[in-house]
Amino acid sequence: MVEEGDRPNIVKKFIKGRNTYLILIKDNLTFISRNQAREILQDSSYINNYINELIFSKKKYTLVSKSIVSVDNYPAIQFEAKCYSERVGIDFELIMKGWIVFYEDKLVFLQSISQSELEFKKYATLFQLISNSVIFPDQYN
Repeated sequence: MVEEGDRPNIVKKFIKGRNTYLILIKDNLTFISRNQAREILQDSSYINNYINELIFSKKKYTLVSKSIVSVDNYPAIQFEAKCYSERVGIDFELIMKGWIVFYEDKLVFLQSISQSELEFKKYATLFQLISNSVIFPDQYN
């Protein structure tokens, strides 16, 4: 099921059972070119701070992996994590794989989330394909 975003910055939301894929867009503090972004992303402490502050601020999590990749020629941080959360007194674990794309004066977040490790593995290829299908058309003009 495809839905419009229901929280700030969420553009689209894809839901299948207990699995969600979100597309979020936030303003970046400043314009960053692709080359500047690639240079910045060479600093692993910068990447760790980005993941910690932007994605998991004030949440418990275990970072499983992180790397620098490209999404349609734009530099991105790719990460996988297990998150621990609580809502209305119920504790639960989420498995998340995400991409933070540095797109000029915006940050584009592509996030796949599952409440089950088995389902996460089942949909991992689909999540990867969705992220790989993202296109930033301005660069082709």
